[in-house]
Amino acid sequence: MSRLSDLKNRTRAFREIRSIMNAMKNLSIAELGKLSRIREPQEEMARIVEEALEEVESSGIAQLPVPPPGAPRFYLLLGSERGFCGDFNEAILDRFDTERAMVPGPSKLLAVGRKIGAKLEGEQTLAGIIEGPGTTGEIPGIIEGLLPRLAEFSGYDWVFIHHGGPDLPESVRLFHPLTRNRKPENRISSYPPLITLSPGELSAGLFEQFLLAILDRAFTLSFLAENRQRLQHMNGALDSLDQTLEELEKHGHELRQEEITEELEILLLGRGARERKD
Repeated sequence: MSRLSDLKNRTRAFREIRSIMNAMKNLSIAELGKLSRIREPQEEMARIVEEALEEVESSGIAQLPVPPPGAPRFYLLLGSERGFCGDFNEAILDRFDTERAMVPGPSKLLAVGRKIGAKLEGEQTLAGIIEGPGTTGEIPGIIEGLLPRLAEFSGYDWVFIHHGGPDLPESVRLFHPLTRNRKPENRISSYPPLITLSPGELSAGLFEQFLLAILDRAFTLSFLAENRQRLQHMNGALDSLDQTLEELEKHGHELRQEEITEELEILLLGRGARERKD
């Protein structure tokens, strides 16, 4: 195979890679558009549920489940299902290691996303790996499947670790869902809310809605950050590929020129030999 043929094969392979990466970039752009549209109403829903929960808690009508003193910790790490998103998963693992070192003791860990799960191979506290979202539309189904797994860790002090949005003070957020709204003392309201359910039913229902709201928010923020990092990573990779393709094309022109020159030399040599023979 000539050098030019080999170069053409390499160029074709790089163009195929570029096509795949460009498709991944476009997918991230589409997901970012979906996530941006749902984020505001989602934040509003989470705020309403949290305010309702705070109101019934502060009036003493209902309470969230409370981990007992010295309870073991349960960590939920939201990583990525797919790659090409820079140090997305490493940032979550670094925060997890820091937090676990600050609060030593028995713990369990559940990871979301195969990419972060692969990095936890050999982790003794790992209780399982759940498939993460590849598209925004997959998030509700993943949360629905996650709820029974969370129920397995009742009695633990829950800690959710996930990427936050650009408007949050920390790029990686650590959230304690069971103690977030807890206050040292209940505030007895002069006008407690009227309820039609029993306190137990109200507590269970509100907690379920609260959990759904904060998980939906956590997954959305995480997937938003993941796709932003992937888009940034893809842009850098595509720029590098374009530069490589430009260099290959330039080199191809040079090789083609060399081949043409060699062919001309052969023709001229052949013609000169015929003329001498004549």
